Amino acid sequence: MTSGWSGKALFAVAVWGASFVATRIACASFTPIGLVASRLVVAAIFLALLARRERGPFLPARGDLPACLALGIVLGAHTLIQTIGLRYTSAISAGWLGAFTPIPIAIGAGLFLKEKLPASGRLGVTVAAAGVAVIVMATTPGFTEARTGDLLQLVSCLTWTIYTLGAMGVIRRNGALRVSGAVTIVAAAVAVPACARGGLLAAPPTGRSVLAMLFLGLLCSALGHYFWYAALREQGATRAGAYLYVEPFVTVILAAPILGEPITLPVIAGGLLALTGVWMVERAKVVDPES
Repeated sequence: MTSGWSGKALFAVAVWGASFVATRIACASFTPIGLVASRLVVAAIFLALLARRERGPFLPARGDLPACLALGIVLGAHTLIQTIGLRYTSAISAGWLGAFTPIPIAIGAGLFLKEKLPASGRLGVTVAAAGVAVIVMATTPGFTEARTGDLLQLVSCLTWTIYTLGAMGVIRRNGALRVSGAVTIVAAAVAVPACARGGLLAAPPTGRSVLAMLFLGLLCSALGHYFWYAALREQGATRAGAYLYVEPFVTVILAAPILGEPITLPVIAGGLLALTGVWMVERAKVVDPES
């Protein structure tokens, strides 16, 4: 593993921060499953073309295909959960809640990778959980069912943890491009039949909504996931996970002027409290001599 800044991880979390805004724009025309299927098909085509350009094998080793199948199903579910959640809550709240993800990653690493979390780290988990509680309990102007959306965003933190930790060994053996391509194809193959039943469009498409969908497909689902896997291979889950700090700030910067979402004090306070707890967990893992 390498140390220092990872431009790949930074790119991934930056476009994912913008993805909450793009998803709300695209959902004006697409159904949730229609948007998920569309962006995953775009991403799968792009990654297949990229693999062909690299002139390397596209699929992982045969022994890793079952793992990629499972990861693809998790990715499809994760993307759908986030998309549905954004119908009920604001992009700003979703961005702050997404920054909580390093906490379940750290807990999962402790349970499955036997990484010890010291007392200061456990305190950080408590602080971050308190911040999340503040966000969920806060009133989100214009969203009568915001708590439902917030809870779905929290569920997506768990699916992303499974997606991240479950991919570590497969990435080391096959590389980022092969794994991200195979996983995205599986996710698209699952989403497309569901879209055929659930419908593609909720309203006539606009240029704005189509551009938002293409942004989600090309930058978020294709390059974002590819670069994230590359960062995981180079820096490991703990270091790469720390870059998720950046995500909510990108969301806030874009959501206020583009969507007109208000920046409320409880959400900002809860978000900063959650980030403080995440920082405590990450710092504890760095200073712990057994980590």
